[in-house]
Amino acid sequence: MNCMTRSFNRMLKAGFAASLSGALPLVAFGADASGAADSTAAASSTETGMLQEVLVTAQRRTEPLQKVPIAVNVISGDQLRAKGLDSTVDLQAAVPGMDFVTTGGAGTVYLRGVGSNAGNPNDEPSVATYVDGVYIANPYANEMTLNNIERIEVLKGPQGTLFGRNATGGVIQVITRDPTQQTSVDVYAGYGNYQTVSGGLYATTGITDFLAADIAVQGSDQHQGYGFAVTRLTETYRNKDYSIRSKWVLTPFDGLTFHLSLDNAYWYTESPDYRLPAGVLGIDGQPPAPNPYDTRSIITLNHIGQPAVGTYQSGVSLRVDYQMSFAQFVSISAYRYTHGEYDAEADTTPLPWVEAKLPIQGEMASQEFQLLSKAGSTINWVAGFYVYDNDAGYVNAEFNGLAFGTPPGANVGQLPIGGRQHTASWSPYAQATAEVFSKTNLTLGLRYTDEKQEFNNSEVFGVPLPAVPDREFRRPTWRLALDHEFTDTVRGWVSYNRGVKGGGFDLLTPGSTGFAPETLDAYELGLKSELLDRHLRFNSSFFWYDYKNIQVQVIPAGTQGIVETTNAAKATIKGWDTDFQYLTPVPNLTFSGGFVWEKGTYDSFPNTVSYPASPLEGAAMAINASGKDTIRTPRFTGNLTAEYRIRSSAGDFPLSVTNSYNSGYFFSADNRLKQPSYNLINAAIGWNSPRDHFEATLWGHNLNNAYYLQQGVPSGFGDLVSPAAPRTYGITLRAKF
Repeated sequence: MNCMTRSFNRMLKAGFAASLSGALPLVAFGADASGAADSTAAASSTETGMLQEVLVTAQRRTEPLQKVPIAVNVISGDQLRAKGLDSTVDLQAAVPGMDFVTTGGAGTVYLRGVGSNAGNPNDEPSVATYVDGVYIANPYANEMTLNNIERIEVLKGPQGTLFGRNATGGVIQVITRDPTQQTSVDVYAGYGNYQTVSGGLYATTGITDFLAADIAVQGSDQHQGYGFAVTRLTETYRNKDYSIRSKWVLTPFDGLTFHLSLDNAYWYTESPDYRLPAGVLGIDGQPPAPNPYDTRSIITLNHIGQPAVGTYQSGVSLRVDYQMSFAQFVSISAYRYTHGEYDAEADTTPLPWVEAKLPIQGEMASQEFQLLSKAGSTINWVAGFYVYDNDAGYVNAEFNGLAFGTPPGANVGQLPIGGRQHTASWSPYAQATAEVFSKTNLTLGLRYTDEKQEFNNSEVFGVPLPAVPDREFRRPTWRLALDHEFTDTVRGWVSYNRGVKGGGFDLLTPGSTGFAPETLDAYELGLKSELLDRHLRFNSSFFWYDYKNIQVQVIPAGTQGIVETTNAAKATIKGWDTDFQYLTPVPNLTFSGGFVWEKGTYDSFPNTVSYPASPLEGAAMAINASGKDTIRTPRFTGNLTAEYRIRSSAGDFPLSVTNSYNSGYFFSADNRLKQPSYNLINAAIGWNSPRDHFEATLWGHNLNNAYYLQQGVPSGFGDLVSPAAPRTYGITLRAKF
């Protein structure tokens, strides 16, 4: 079997290399750029007096948003910039029903209560992230800051047919800008509180008549932390990142286009520094620091003496579009590499009870082929084949601490070989939409996934371990949808979708037999409309999820902080999802927003672990969580944005205020550790010069200084919590040439 998987990996990488080598000579000799369709029309809504058509690729082809029978939130790059949002983590302020936080440095995303709280590098998120059609498998790589975003599409509900890769909760599609023949430069610099400096550059130009290229560079560095480690007299919760991305677009002749993309990024944070909630005693009998952002922990495994996460990622992808007489052919080849380190401390005290140095590594290659029907066909169809190979885990993981019976700083064990999962998968798929009655369309989609996973944990603490059987699954997923056009601006739909997320292994649990795949059946009834002479866009849907074998990460009693993933038997999640945009009768004044009301309940979860808030209050107990609320499922989330543009001879002054509300949710299935309700207010005030060459923006996030958590983990050492950022604000200056 090892020989087979190695051969599979070699063939996949050889295929990618062949695709890339075939394109490089064309790049060298030049071509003309022909980018993908923009997400919006050139003119803004406020300039034309009505809402403009929004184009999306939610069904792998360019279509108007209002004609796609899927709940989709679209945020353009200009909208992100106007609101001062610059990363995927910020999306939760713009997308109702989304919760995007971190678990030990890994990005964990929930949509409508569906997600994964697991934070290992092999735990692919239940809400899949794609950048220009390339799947981002490693959860340590889905937190990204980009300054060349064309738009972001958030597809809600399982996308088990056209995307398929573990998308039980939904899909985040990041679409970056294509280079143009016209030379232009966009440069910015910013400064914010906590001594945060930032800057970036986007430049594009034509190289020849057939080739265009761009480059996007950005970086930020927060020199002052918003927390303090009282035991070591240093600041905590400091972050920095940089990224560089370049895209080359070649059109050797009409109908053939190559997109070559290269990227590299680094992300570092000292924010996974846990503390206990106010009033809770640690294992040393002491309360937490009075300031809610201060901590008492210490770590001996690195030179800074505090927990930290650092992640590097890089990738290359090649997309080939060829317009044939009967269909469009698309090939997407990709390779990505992620590595870094997570230095963790789990007891929140000055004593090193449990420490871990976890070197992270992931290597992924994928190849996708698509055939799409020509525009205007009687039947719109797409067929494809996807091949995926991923190897992710920890290399030479180290553990030490008093809980292992060793003195501080003494390394008690390593995983020199093990702690890695290899996944090989292939899946054919097809979907077609046809008019079955007048103005009534039927969509049928089917995907078949064949996946094999193997766990490489041959040695732990120097002791050889018996081989663990491979995990395999073969599952179909599907989509059925019926949509009807009631008028030119009102369309309704009903759909039934099945999504599957593959199982896996607990990398830090010796001899783990793994956890099973989870399955979600989604039933949805929706309406998309543009009313009041296209001044109001109102989209709404009701959903009902039947969720089985749910993957939930827990810390079993007596494991000294080592986590494992279990399968909750069954849950039901139901709700109402709405978003809108309204051009008011007042010139240049727009309101937009949305809300999600939902309720998630474990129908059956008979055996899970419940920890007390403090380790001094008793031992963990096994409980029956049936009837409890599902984790990370707030009963109500909503946001409302008001945008107003003041026009004058000195330039335009755009104003934006967003209010986001979350009713609160539970971090654990026993429904004890809870994030209370909170409200966030973001605002931005800008100035654009008359010829739009210069901009200045004053921005603020969490202006009401709400205290809420980015992590909450019940454990044998108490409730481990880590707060999200307090009030932040700054100024950004931009020049465009």
